[in-house]
Amino acid sequence: MLNKIYLHIGMNKTGSTSIQNYLASNFEYLKNKGFLYPRTGRAKHAHFGLSTALGFHNQKEQPDENQLQALKEKLLSEVHDFEGSLIFSSENFIKNKTLNYVEQFFRDYDVYIIIYLRRHDLWWESSYSQALKMVNNPPWDEGIENYINFSKNRGIGNYRSIVDRWAKVFGSEKIIVKPFEQSNFPNGLVNDFVKSIGFVPDKTVSEPVLLNSSLSYRALQFLEILQRLDVSAKEKNNLVNFVSKNKAMSSKDSLLSIEQRTEIYKDNIEDYEYIAKKYLNRKSGVLFNDLNFEKYECNHDHQKVITRSEICEIFLDYIKNC
Repeated sequence: MLNKIYLHIGMNKTGSTSIQNYLASNFEYLKNKGFLYPRTGRAKHAHFGLSTALGFHNQKEQPDENQLQALKEKLLSEVHDFEGSLIFSSENFIKNKTLNYVEQFFRDYDVYIIIYLRRHDLWWESSYSQALKMVNNPPWDEGIENYINFSKNRGIGNYRSIVDRWAKVFGSEKIIVKPFEQSNFPNGLVNDFVKSIGFVPDKTVSEPVLLNSSLSYRALQFLEILQRLDVSAKEKNNLVNFVSKNKAMSSKDSLLSIEQRTEIYKDNIEDYEYIAKKYLNRKSGVLFNDLNFEKYECNHDHQKVITRSEICEIFLDYIKNC
């Protein structure tokens, strides 16, 4: 009988870090219960080494087949005589890359794909914030609307395309789609995930406390400017870390208006209905139940541009803390 594999592919910004932290921190406990979170291909808590080796990166180079063979041999050595299920997790698997290498690498296993999907307006906000922390010299024009348009033109965030691509290789019956809504997680996200793989823990699963906080609109404007300055990558990284950890710059500011959220939802509703019917067997075609856009009403003035004095203030605070 083939080992069953649960391959968690994201999406990014849907609590993947919480899931990965739990799986890595409870390695021995899970292994004794018949669920192995292999160390092979792991970088810290996620399988970024594996996803990179399989071609899910930002470079054009094809995977090194010798490297893949060595990785596979290492995995076979680790899972030798293990008769339970294997779990792999990397949100980089959502990148639009060929799945041929993934199919070949896992051809001796019974593979299930797990993906959490978040309502697009909420996902775009979180993704935009993360991009401003990571992308040097952003290729999009300033502002979240320009970021969204730039990303969509590159095929980013197309849920239907992502899910169908994996279903074409592994079968639609092997795709486990999970709408990312708090109402679906009465006992927490991690509990929902372990339930999805058929694991019932005999001890309470405590949700890890994440240190990542939402940045204020002012902080995001500062990062838009910072990432476009002619400053060393190291200095930029230090400033990004300073802003990200500065509680005074943390806030749950809404970046989109109710009208923008409604428009984004309408743009994606056909795909939502398709996914709900095909992968969740929901005849209603409802993928997301929380459509209360009013509670995310903007609580800041989008027309207010960060001032030079505010920018100087942030730089001065940074220098004082160096």
